[in-house]
Amino acid sequence: MFKNQNISGVAGWLALLIVALAILGPLQGYGSLINEFDRAIDQYPQLASNVPWQNYRKISWAIFFVSMGLSVIAG
Repeated sequence: MFKNQNISGVAGWLALLIVALAILGPLQGYGSLINEFDRAIDQYPQLASNVPWQNYRKISWAIFFVSMGLSVIAG
């Protein structure tokens, strides 16, 4: 089908975009969210039993998974 099997030029940039949208973005977002929540709990241990904080985390995770789903679909 293709004469040149090497990924270069426009195909290389599109491959980079797909990898960034489908893999790198979700991994980076997951790591950032985990890191921020852990850091907040370390600084303020009373948040662990705070109901509004738990609700905030659940909503944040829901938004994260929806946005990452859209990112993977876009990739």
